[in-house]
Amino acid sequence: MADKERRLLYALALFSVLMVMARIIYTLDLTHAYLIWNLLLAWLPYIFSKQAVRYYEQKNGLMIGTAFLWILFLPNSAYIITDFIHLNDPGTILWYDILLIFSFSLSGLLFGLFSIYNIHALLVRFFTGRVSWFVIFGMTGLSGLGIYVGRFFRWNSWEVFTQPFRLIHEFWVAINDPYMLRHILLFSALFGMFQVFTYGLLYFVKGPVVVNEKISFSAYLVEILKKPLLKKVSFRN
Repeated sequence: MADKERRLLYALALFSVLMVMARIIYTLDLTHAYLIWNLLLAWLPYIFSKQAVRYYEQKNGLMIGTAFLWILFLPNSAYIITDFIHLNDPGTILWYDILLIFSFSLSGLLFGLFSIYNIHALLVRFFTGRVSWFVIFGMTGLSGLGIYVGRFFRWNSWEVFTQPFRLIHEFWVAINDPYMLRHILLFSALFGMFQVFTYGLLYFVKGPVVVNEKISFSAYLVEILKKPLLKKVSFRN
């Protein structure tokens, strides 16, 4: 199943890239090449989620950092939907560009939804089903907010590390404007609910996440902390 999933995602991504390459060759215009970059960013949450699962299985503390990167880059997966705004740009080949952006947005969205499923598989190992779904709701809400700040504030995910104080200042100014705050909340809620709904469809098709073992998050942290210590002790002996 995992191989079929991967082939599906990469086949759709390849088809999208071929569509934009055909447009570039036909028009000799690189304008829509940005879609390839956006799709690359949309692919990263999928990679981070798969790696987080591997780190969990290895009882590697990097799982926590990788899961954080997943949260940070998740908005990129559904962000491409907002690129439909470019249909108003000069030089648009209307019907081709509709299919082009739809192909990229579908590919990006699926990368994000499958990544949520992977993280959901981790959550149910640590928490009850209800708590796991509550976290999923929270993450998709944050993702909706991330899509907003990416589209309207033009922030990138990595700027959380490179320019954190500027981001905090700009966001603080925005939420102190009643009109902006309303716009932020409505947009974020809309895209958050859209992601929850589409993830629910994927969850219905793939079926509930099944785990063979459950462990509390605190117990897992203890195991992570003990692991290098045990290695160190055995080396000394």
